[in-house]
Order: sequence, then structure tokens, then C-alpha cells
Amino acid sequence: MSSHQLSKSSFIRGAQCLKSLYLYRNFFSLRSRSSPAQLEKFRRGTEVGIAARKIFPGGVDASPASRFQYAKSVEKTKKLIREGKEVIYEAAFVHDDILIALDVLVIQHGKAIAYEVKSSQKLTDTYILDAALQYYVLMGAGVEIDDFFLIHPDTSVVKQDGQDISDVFRTVSVIQQVKEMQELVVSMIERQKEVLALEETPEIEIGKHCNSPYPCDYMENCWGEKLKTTIFRMPGISFDQKADWIAGGIYNANDLPASFRPDKLQSAFLFAEKTKTEFVNKANIKKFSLQVSYPFFIADVSILKPALPLFAGTSAYQEIPVRFAASPFETIDKQGKTSYWVAESTADSRKEFLDKFLKATSTKGKILIADKDAVVKLFEQLAAIFPAYKRKIQNRIDRFISFYEPFEKGYFYAPRQEGEISFDAIGKVLSPGTVFRKKGVKSPEAFIKIYFRLREETDMFEIPAIIDEIGAYSEFRIQTLGKIYITLVERAG
Repeated sequence: MSSHQLSKSSFIRGAQCLKSLYLYRNFFSLRSRSSPAQLEKFRRGTEVGIAARKIFPGGVDASPASRFQYAKSVEKTKKLIREGKEVIYEAAFVHDDILIALDVLVIQHGKAIAYEVKSSQKLTDTYILDAALQYYVLMGAGVEIDDFFLIHPDTSVVKQDGQDISDVFRTVSVIQQVKEMQELVVSMIERQKEVLALEETPEIEIGKHCNSPYPCDYMENCWGEKLKTTIFRMPGISFDQKADWIAGGIYNANDLPASFRPDKLQSAFLFAEKTKTEFVNKANIKKFSLQVSYPFFIADVSILKPALPLFAGTSAYQEIPVRFAASPFETIDKQGKTSYWVAESTADSRKEFLDKFLKATSTKGKILIADKDAVVKLFEQLAAIFPAYKRKIQNRIDRFISFYEPFEKGYFYAPRQEGEISFDAIGKVLSPGTVFRKKGVKSPEAFIKIYFRLREETDMFEIPAIIDEIGAYSEFRIQTLGKIYITLVERAG
């Protein structure tokens, strides 16, 4: 039999919240869609998992054609083991009505070693629990596991030319921990099966667990109108604090404890919530505009933090520039006047990025830039890598002014932002004509998706079309940032 009640993912879901597990099994359609950021994490996890297979060459893939055909995958895994295959990718097993698919199973010299690949920089307790469940199923299915390893990117390793892929991963044995957790795993399985057998959804209070270790995709269902309360939308408050307040019946500004001292942004937010009008600190906005001063540039940089090094001289999760756009303020609304660059080659393009960015901002003037902190960190790293550019890089850093400063410091806030300080949230208030772009790439997540298409594309006729789309995205970003700035200054009178 290869039917199953639980899987590795549903077990971890149940460990976080039993109600989420029940809803997942019985009311799947109530789930919220995965966010673009979550989808990018899934893509990254798949990419790292496939790359890690190179550590174990010559393996056979037992994964099914679709997620609904795991019965075939289980039978294929059994067959491969009988045939003496030493390395099996996505080895599937069922025991106690629980399905698992192990990333890599190695059976050599009479020993069976389990490997699970994670794309994160650090190993967590959730990963250990995940491994403990897999160990339980493997042993129950008759596979005597001699060791269990978790593999994840090693951020301390700088990739060298010709270096073996195994050197950029860290491999950690967790066999002792998973053995010690078997009693806990059994009790959790029993409890989860009891919940799945219920005729009605279990009553479980909302709380911190709704966001830990992962954001629950049933939060909208369980939290309902509480997600729209003043307290939940207030910026600068941790999810845990919001959960504690809401559990204590604190929903609105009037309910806040006397000990709470809002910062300037939170004060602006509370003013807008109470009056249903925009908060505008005209004096501070004017000071900000004087700090920017004319002439100046508007610039935007896309930074990739790949889970695995893209090329020699880099490490896992190191910041890599893959796109920038810049324009003198006076030409932001003129089509085709935005300077932009994208890393078209799969080789190291960081020096090219520097050359192009420095040229695009070579004349005098401040540089109003989105995500200043991340860009400064990137430029400081590049100064260390390319010391000949150090003086020019420092010149640009000294000229950077954070585009988001007036919003992060509470100089301006509008109710329509709904607690967010983001490009989209601010844009829909101050630049609705540009931010609601109907077609093409319009978000950082969508850009990353099309950028990887560019890296993988081999059709010479398709590549220019992708680059043109990235160019249109770059102009969209610059024009929107410019329009937001213009409207903000106009609000100050």
C-alpha cells in the first residue's frame, strides 16, 4: 500500500498548527495564494536541491511525473533498491500512512545514508524535526539508516574556478538528534491523525504560531477582520507583538497600553487612521527636498542574493548587482532617456556594472536611490574587490540619499498605504498613473523571474525581447520614483 494520511510537508504544517493541518486536508481551496516572495523561495529550494545532486553523481531520479503519482514513485524506489542502485534522488517511502521523499539516499558498502538538502543559510529546529520524521518512516519502511545528513549552502566558502560543487555546501550529521526525537515524533503523528479524524474543524486560538516557523496560508481564514484592524496594520510592530495585543483584545489606537510610545512613523499612521486623512509634515519634506537639491539623479539597483555562488570569487548569498537604472531628474519623464544596464552574461559582470553606473552618474548631483542601505553595502563590497575604483565608489556613496527617508521617518503617510512603506503602497497614493502598470514586469519578484529567463535563454531572437522588457521595467521604476518625489514635494506646498 502506498496511500498516505500525512506527508513530510503536512506533518510540519501540523507541528505548527493542528487547525492548519485539518483545513489543508479538508478545505484546501480556502488557502491564500503563495506570495511572489514565497514562490521565489520555492524556486530557490528546487535549484539548490538539484545542484546538490552533483555531490552524488550517477544517481537515478525516482520522483513522479506529478505530485499525484507518488504511489509509482514508492514502487520505483523499491525496485531501484532491489536492483542495487547506490544513489537514488527523491527516494519515496510510505510507513504508518506517512509519505516522504528523501532528497538523496545512498546505499554503499552495506550502509544506508540519508541526505536532505536545504537552501537556507542556517539549519533550524524545524529542519531537524523534518529529518526526524523522515528517519521514522525510513526505518519503518525497512531501510536501516546508518547516518542522516542535512546539506545547506556554506556562506563562508568563496567559490574558486574549477572548484567541486561539494565544497560550497556544508554537510551536518543530525543522526543523534533525530534518534532522540523519535518518541516525540510518534506522539505528534498520533495527535495529528486524531485531529484529521475529527468531523469538525478543531478550535485553536490565533497567535504567534500563525507566523512561525512559516506564514500560514490560512491566516486570512482564521484571523478574518482582525487583519484589517489598526493594530495589525501599524508599521514597525513585530508580528508577535501584534498577536499578543490582539489576543489581549487590543484592536484599535484607543486600546493601546499607556506604556506604548509610538515613533514618528507610527504617530503619522495613527493620525491618518484617526482622521482618515493624509499626514503631511511640510517642514520636514521641504528640508528633505533641500537636502536632495537640484541637479540630482534618481537611481534604482536590483541586487541578487543567490543561494549558490553564480561564479568564481563569490559565496552563497553574496550580494550581486544584476540591473540598474538611472536618470537625471529633468529627463525622468522622457521616454528612452533612462540609462539602464542588465547583466546579460552568466560570467562575473560586477566590474561592468561599476563602469556603467559610474558613467551614468558621472556629473555632479545627489543620487536619490531606492533601498539605499542595501546599495551602500554592495558598493562597499565592490570597493574591496576593485580597489582601483575605491575613490569613485566612495564619491557615489557620499552622494546617495535614501528615496524612502521621508516615508520611513513619518514625514508623509496616507491611509491608502495600509501600514506599508513600499514602492507599490506609496506609488498608488502619489503616482497612481504609473504604478498601476497593466502589462509586463512591474515588481522586483517578476524581474528576478525574467532575469533568470535571460540567463537561461539560448534563442538569439528571444534574448533582445527579454532585454527590452527589462528596459521597460527600468523606465517604469525611474518614472514612478520621480513622480512620487514630485507629488510629495507638491504636497508640502
